[in-house]
Amino acid sequence: MSQIFPMPPPPPHLPEGVVAVAVASERGRSREWSAVLLAKGVPHWTAETGDGLVVFVPEEHEGLARAQLAAYDREQQQVHMSLCLRKVYMNG
Repeated sequence: MSQIFPMPPPPPHLPEGVVAVAVASERGRSREWSAVLLAKGVPHWTAETGDGLVVFVPEEHEGLARAQLAAYDREQQQVHMSLCLRKVYMNG
């Protein structure tokens, strides 16, 4: 989820004062992030832009949103690694 490029500006139909916190190239990924934010009570919007599916949140929720999405991504990496190791162990 870490970005090395500037985040896109919000489309005009979104409320004032929202910022981009994540860009997904796949719809499923943006749905996962949306579920994470929904579970934490973070208001958010997803918009399709030229950069991909972008998740926007109100500025005052930016820190919490970024922290929650980063934690989710770390957790998913650990699950994936665990499954890979289990597969190697079972086939080894």
